[in-house]
Amino acid sequence: MLNRFLKATGVFLVTFSMLGLVFAGDSVTKELRANIEAQDGLSITIHNANSSNDEWDPTPVDNIDFGTLTYDSVNGIFLPDHYCVMDVGVLSNAANWTVTHTVNSSFTNGSDNLDHNVVVTFVKTEQVDTNGDGIPDTTSDTKISKLSYANSTQSFTKTQLSGGWLRVYYGIATGDPDADEPSDVSPITIDKSSGNYTGSVTITLTP
Repeated sequence: MLNRFLKATGVFLVTFSMLGLVFAGDSVTKELRANIEAQDGLSITIHNANSSNDEWDPTPVDNIDFGTLTYDSVNGIFLPDHYCVMDVGVLSNAANWTVTHTVNSSFTNGSDNLDHNVVVTFVKTEQVDTNGDGIPDTTSDTKISKLSYANSTQSFTKTQLSGGWLRVYYGIATGDPDADEPSDVSPITIDKSSGNYTGSVTITLTP
């Protein structure tokens, strides 16, 4: 009985071990497999920047808020003391994607609007190494377009923003000829009624 068991076991072990053998002249191919999960997200950061010296407030804010505009009696227009800057970070490993800036509603107080009094400037921002040490120490903007708030529904592709990210500047029109403001934008004059003006934009990543 024992001999028969040993013989049977020996045949099994030999047969089993031969399954893993590769003989000369043979080849075996094995696949490598992994699955990378899809990433699809946006990071929105807004800062206020001083209109006089362009110095940024380091504390982020929640909304594009110009605060209370004061009347410049010399030029006869209303101006804020700052402009707003929105950085749009994309976290996506899709082969292609598009970021869209959509105007949802008029910038209005219910009777008047500021749709053609706000300048919206879209740029591609990149990190720059000015010291030559391989460590970025500043950023550089490349203008894509400058539009009125009314016409600022725009889309930007992965290719357009390659190597950088979308930055959007929002400012109240000044009428300064050197500011290169859009032709359909004008400063806020005394003709605009007082009150709280509100509007909204949506940033969308597709797919």
